[in-house]
Amino acid sequence: MRLRHLSALAAVVLLPTFAFAIPSLSNVGFTQQTDGGGNSEVTVTYDLVSSNGACTVELLVSTDGGATFPVSAVGATGDVGAGITPGVGKSISWPIASQFSSQTLATAALRIVAEDNAASLAINNADFETDAQADGFLTLFAPTGWSTYGPIDGGQNVVGTLNSNGTTHFLPRPPGEVNCGLVFLNAPGDAEAGLQQTLGDVLEANARYRLTSLVGNIDEGTANFGYFDLTGFPGYRVDLRAGANPVASDDNSLDGSIPEAEYRTSVVEANIGASHPGLGQVLSIRLVNLDIPGTVADPGIEVDFDNIVLRVAGIGSSAAALLETVAPSPGTSTPPANAAAAPFSVPFSGASDASSVAFVELWYRHESGTWTNTGLTVAGTSGAFDFTPPGVAPANNGDYHFDLVAEDTRGNRSPEPSGGSGTGQGTTNFNTTSSVRAWEKLGGD
Repeated sequence: MRLRHLSALAAVVLLPTFAFAIPSLSNVGFTQQTDGGGNSEVTVTYDLVSSNGACTVELLVSTDGGATFPVSAVGATGDVGAGITPGVGKSISWPIASQFSSQTLATAALRIVAEDNAASLAINNADFETDAQADGFLTLFAPTGWSTYGPIDGGQNVVGTLNSNGTTHFLPRPPGEVNCGLVFLNAPGDAEAGLQQTLGDVLEANARYRLTSLVGNIDEGTANFGYFDLTGFPGYRVDLRAGANPVASDDNSLDGSIPEAEYRTSVVEANIGASHPGLGQVLSIRLVNLDIPGTVADPGIEVDFDNIVLRVAGIGSSAAALLETVAPSPGTSTPPANAAAAPFSVPFSGASDASSVAFVELWYRHESGTWTNTGLTVAGTSGAFDFTPPGVAPANNGDYHFDLVAEDTRGNRSPEPSGGSGTGQGTTNFNTTSSVRAWEKLGGD
């Protein structure tokens, strides 16, 4: 690969401006209840402040009391998604039962994340296109906006800007993305080194930072270089820092998964609470060649970086509380074997739930008819229903099969009987004619 020119290394540091304000989220809370259709639903409320207009809002779920939030809430509606305007009393409805069926989340918490239209923090020359190179050319000095980190000497250890189009070392790049930043270390056993940049923003509390970078693995071989063997990969690290404090890093997680002559995306993510030691400190980025032994030159070789993006969003979390979608057990009913008058009592007992039983319903099926909700309910875990067969005698006489359905205080329901078969939990033969005949035998009118 041809050298366009070689000059002294330049260290360029941007002066902080501290002008960006992330969205603020507060008063995050949730309640769980039925949605009216028998499915457990969670209602989340929050307040949103943003000086940069509408936000994209997402809802995340913690199953460990707020230590981590690894799960996105599926099917959430309301003030969630793109175009959410700032305001108080925002509300999201989430059908938790469709995502966490038959589970008890004893220490669950929910998190709202809001990202506005100014989410990308300014990075000077983030795509390394400022120092434009012709196809097949490179320059060996610190790219505009970047300074050196570690033992970069301009001789065996160098940084620069590379346009690999027209060479055999990388697959062709997309239009407008032809240049990359490079860190080449050719002195075996030297310490890690690379590029770094101080930004114009500080680390803020209650924020999620997401730093993405393309990491390139230059193709093996010696074409266009002659005296360099490019086989192997010396490892990389991408750091997000606040002053002297590490915030988060990707420490070579893509090692072994970046094909020769290609790039893959590194992701660094950090959720910052209210007590991080770097709060208020100026943010910086490091792009590091780890100089790990194991390449042909042991270690000596290049790592390439491109398209550096740092986004930030506001976060707000609820206090931990119980979320559960376990259907309650309705217990057992013990209807009488026979009844000659209405109403007659259908007792039950033993209803239970992971949280608390709200009520138990009585369902019936007459002879070969379909299962029907009587509309009778009893609060608590035991009790009795006073059941009156519908209609008039003698048409309403016959066998009545009974079953129970329980609902808990969070809207979870046990299965409802359906169809025209099954005897449920017990059967009562209702026969009013037998009582009339007994009355006649006693001389009744």
